Amino acid sequence: MLWHAERQGQGVSLSGERSVAGRHAKKAWGVQLGDQWMSKDVHVIALLLEQVTEHCYIGVVGRNYFPSAWDAPLKESTHATVVHAADGRVFTKRSSTSFFLKPLESGARLQLTVDMSSREITYELFDPEDPSRVLSSLSVEGIPAECALAVCFGPGGEQRVKIVGASIEKAVDDRGKMVKDLWDEENVVPPLKVNERSFGGQDGLTHGERLL
Repeated sequence: MLWHAERQGQGVSLSGERSVAGRHAKKAWGVQLGDQWMSKDVHVIALLLEQVTEHCYIGVVGRNYFPSAWDAPLKESTHATVVHAADGRVFTKRSSTSFFLKPLESGARLQLTVDMSSREITYELFDPEDPSRVLSSLSVEGIPAECALAVCFGPGGEQRVKIVGASIEKAVDDRGKMVKDLWDEENVVPPLKVNERSFGGQDGLTHGERLL
């Protein structure tokens, strides 16, 4: 997974390989989406928060968000479920919730597990000094039926978020065996196209493994 190649939010720039989305502006807001839509299976996305300020939101948005202007805080969108960097509060469908993750700080590692079978997103915040240690985690239900990774940068200093890796895990059948996984020869993931509804990942990684 990379950041969307053909469209950027206001003031947002991408690195050459599109793994890093950033913004440095004194006013307004800019949103950036990932380049893949999730509609089934379990998806794990690892992010490095290279530089974030209090005016940052990270999470997912539904497909109906795509036609919007990408220039307003995601907490105000009815199509978004996001965490606010300043205090870790979760916002979903324009409403503030009682769910809190620890505040997101520069240098932290954040892992998102998006389970489309249960329409649930799980956030795990890792210790910058010890990537194996989870500092805070929470799960939120009711995410859109089809969604994409999203980051929202607000006014202030420089902000950068890097996609470190992504994986996909197929659903488990009643016998407790994987129906397919990334090692199956018949499950080869073709090159992704912009706005394609399929969602690829990094070979060999599953939800049970740490990407970070």
